[in-house]
Amino acid sequence: MIVGQLNNLLKKATTVNGCFFLITILLLSVLGLAGFTPSHIKEKSAPYKLYLVQQNKRTLCSNLSNIELYNTPFTFELITPDSQFELFVKPTLNKSLFEKSVSGYSLEKLGCFEAGMGMAEALKNPDKEFMLSKTGFHYWYHEHDTDSRFSSVIKTDSGFLATQIIEQWFDGDKQQKSFPLSHLNKPLYFIISYQLPGNEENLLLQRFNIAIRWKN
Repeated sequence: MIVGQLNNLLKKATTVNGCFFLITILLLSVLGLAGFTPSHIKEKSAPYKLYLVQQNKRTLCSNLSNIELYNTPFTFELITPDSQFELFVKPTLNKSLFEKSVSGYSLEKLGCFEAGMGMAEALKNPDKEFMLSKTGFHYWYHEHDTDSRFSSVIKTDSGFLATQIIEQWFDGDKQQKSFPLSHLNKPLYFIISYQLPGNEENLLLQRFNIAIRWKN
């Protein structure tokens, strides 16, 4: 139909004014055709997926995930195509900080991933815990089989599956000791940044914001 209309316009374009009119219509037609993008074509999402797992229930995490858990052990599962990867992890009870992350504050403006304040777990995460601290954050990374801060990392057909088991939490501000999850009675928030090792610009590839509320 559009081609037929353009042919008719070509026949009418015999004067200078007609040529000018034709060029205008051609431009409009091109712009119109550019707008006919199939609705099923969407921007590809990042290939990194993070799940929170408890009692065989697997929940996909996103920029804002509200999840109910029992005060019992749970697990993070990261699926990634990268053989080397890092997670900057900030567990917090600060709702305001969490809301700022959800609204899109940069990592720099959030101020919760300050250089020199990251804490790397022991190899293979034997303590199975996270730390609550006003200034500190976790540095979970995997370089290779003998240098990994995850509970386990396995190769799969779709990439790599990294698992982090959480059984307790550590008070990094006051008491400097570990407690079972059952001692938490306030909402818990996780701000998690996925990045690649050796990234000097500290480029954020994907962020996960997870709000956990405890079941009775």
